[in-house]
Amino acid sequence: MSAEEEKLFYLDTPLEEKVIVDTSFNIRSLVESKKRLQQHLVLVLGNNISRVYFGNGLHLVAMLTNTRKKSQSDNISSLENFLRETDNNLGIILNYFPLLPLFVVGDPKVLNEYKILTRNETHITQLIETCSDEVTAEEVKTALHPYIINWELIRMKHLHRRLDNAMESGKIAVGLDDVSKAANQRHAKLLVIEKGYTAPVVKAGQKGDAYKDSTLLTDAVDEVIERVLSSGGEVAFTDKKVLKGYQHIALIY
Repeated sequence: MSAEEEKLFYLDTPLEEKVIVDTSFNIRSLVESKKRLQQHLVLVLGNNISRVYFGNGLHLVAMLTNTRKKSQSDNISSLENFLRETDNNLGIILNYFPLLPLFVVGDPKVLNEYKILTRNETHITQLIETCSDEVTAEEVKTALHPYIINWELIRMKHLHRRLDNAMESGKIAVGLDDVSKAANQRHAKLLVIEKGYTAPVVKAGQKGDAYKDSTLLTDAVDEVIERVLSSGGEVAFTDKKVLKGYQHIALIY
């Protein structure tokens, strides 16, 4: 809300409390104040047991446990069947949590086998090798710790992966003009913007010298942010290197 206009949005997201005095307040200020939740999924693979966890930082909640049938425990081909079954179950979970980073944890042999057969490869953010076959929950936390404390790096890697996947599937708009059109015409899932990227334009119906009167200007990027949030989409700001080749802004739909 400002002296010139006010807009009402319903944003179902936690925010960091912030006080702003004598500076402009816009929609990106809200997005940048969003709490950085470290939510993710973890798939733990073993020769006989696999598990899926929902994680927030190092706090893990078990979602699924899949056990290999004892009658097939000595059958090499049954490991492949077991991993396929696990992968199918993971695919069901990913339908409900498609936007979260995914860690896959296991010993090198099982990870290599899984990489060959998985249908969820595009969701994987990080593979983590362990020394033991059957990994406990505490060992999972220990393996995750270096990535959680460097969460911003994981977040950037995850966004880069999502952009590349969207480009391969053709479900992406790149550059401000195409993004603006797509935000009006399609169901937006995620808007990715380079930090600090703005595009000042004269407000519709306004006349005068915008160089002398800044109140005549609006930001075309902020307008896209508003449309995406209003339609239930998400907005994320990234480093310049993540959007290299994407003209500073991209919309996944």
